[in-house]
Amino acid sequence: MSSSSSEHDDRARKQAEAQLETVVQYVHRLRHIEECSGTGECSVTDEEILSALGFSSESLARAAISMEVREQYHDREDALDYIYNLPLEICVRTGWEPVGGPRKRLADEYYILLCFGGPAVRVWGGLDDYGEPCTAVLEYQDWFTEWAPHTGHQHKDELLEFARCFSYTMP
Repeated sequence: MSSSSSEHDDRARKQAEAQLETVVQYVHRLRHIEECSGTGECSVTDEEILSALGFSSESLARAAISMEVREQYHDREDALDYIYNLPLEICVRTGWEPVGGPRKRLADEYYILLCFGGPAVRVWGGLDDYGEPCTAVLEYQDWFTEWAPHTGHQHKDELLEFARCFSYTMP
C-alpha cells in the first residue's frame, strides 16, 4: 500500500469512527429513554445530554441544562428524528430470481449511507425473511477504493439496533 493510499485509508477509517460514535450515541439515547422515566434519578449526565442534542463543545462548557433540555433528551420521538435524519440514503437489493417464476418482494440486503465522497461511510447488512436486518457491518471507502469493513470496535449490537430503526419493504 502506498503512502498516499495509506493516508486515504486512515482518513476514511477516522471518518468511519466518527460516524460510528454518532450512531452509538443515538442508539444509547434511545435505549436510555426505554429504561428511564426521566425523573430526578436519571443516570445520564448533563454533558451526555447536551452532546446528544448537538450542542457544540464550546456550548457544553457554558450551558446550564434546563428541565426543557432534559425533557427533550428523554423524548422518544425526538430521539427517533435524530436517527431518521442521519442517513443520506437507504437502499435495498434483491438477489437472483428465476425468470417466469413468482417474484420475491422482500430484499436480501440493505445499506444505509451515512456520508459520501472522499471518504464515504455506510452500514451494510443482510435482511431476514421478514425484511428485518439480521446483520450490520460498518464500511468505509475513499476515492477509487473498495468498501472495507471497519473492524476492531465493540458496537455490533448498536449498529444492528440502528439498522432496525428503518423499514426496508418495497411497495
